[in-house]
Amino acid sequence: MTPRPLATAPAIPPAAAGAVPVFLYGTLTDPDVLARVLGRPVRPDELEPARLDGFRRLRAAAASYPVLVPAPDATVDGLLLRAAGRRDIRRLNHFESGEYHAELRPVRTRDGTARPAWLYAARADLPASAEDWRLEDWRRRHLAEFLPACDAWMADCLEGEG
Repeated sequence: MTPRPLATAPAIPPAAAGAVPVFLYGTLTDPDVLARVLGRPVRPDELEPARLDGFRRLRAAAASYPVLVPAPDATVDGLLLRAAGRRDIRRLNHFESGEYHAELRPVRTRDGTARPAWLYAARADLPASAEDWRLEDWRRRHLAEFLPACDAWMADCLEGEG
């Protein structure tokens, strides 16, 4: 049985800025995608390896990006964006809007410490395929066309919204 989230919201609340990390597990773990979404370069010390227990990362049906699916004995590797600022949260929420909602869940850092982190979970109307999603495969097949699409999605992110 998958543990219930600590909290859910349509998007990560602005109050999380600088206080609660964001767990990234899909396309946002690619440094070029993350920099485009945040609209700034991301320093290595802003990121920390982390794991989410109780889930598998599968490709969304009819899409190239991933969704999380409950799986009691599985673990998803990802990255913690340690101290996302208000602008970062606004831009992440814009990028993930529509098909995802925010959940606060415990993740484990490299040393095994559990801590709460916000993540984007697929809404019920974004079903998963049966195919595991792997960053290396996604980069090889989809990154080249994803980067310009990412720029287009982020072009209408108003800096004052949210």
